[in-house]
Amino acid sequence: MKPLTFFDAAVALVGNVTEGWTWKTVLSGILLAVFGPITPIHVSFLILLILDLITGIAASRKEGTYSSHTGKVKSITKLSGYAVALILAYQLEVSIKATPFQAGADYTVGIFLLYLVFTEAKSIVENLRRLGMQVVLFPNPQQAFDELKEASSGTKDTGTKKGAQDTDEQDQPGA
Repeated sequence: MKPLTFFDAAVALVGNVTEGWTWKTVLSGILLAVFGPITPIHVSFLILLILDLITGIAASRKEGTYSSHTGKVKSITKLSGYAVALILAYQLEVSIKATPFQAGADYTVGIFLLYLVFTEAKSIVENLRRLGMQVVLFPNPQQAFDELKEASSGTKDTGTKKGAQDTDEQDQPGA
């Protein structure tokens, strides 16, 4: 099996995007009518969704586990779940606005979209790691804390407290 290049993945994506364009256009119109104007968080989510699809296909092809049927089923399941969850978040937002407790109601869909953005970003990182790339999002927090502590004290942490040798020498008899 020939390895998948970025160009091959892009061509496959364009082929999938243009397939069934009529129902996709109608569905997009309905979703736009439901959710209102497109915001930067919507655009970020869509870009990450596409990148996740491309990196997922590339990783599956590299591992030799690529199956267009399985990929379509997983993608449709994921997109359906996202759509239902977004509709529920929107309905929750509308319901909260109808009560006296309206504080923060405008952020319900945005917060959920932000959660989806992080979910997609995590999935992209996992796919890049499957492709053999070394990706570190966040360093080990304990290691970062230890390095900060060492930098502020000016010494490496060897397990002994600074000045412990001076104290031991003073405690010895005859010193």
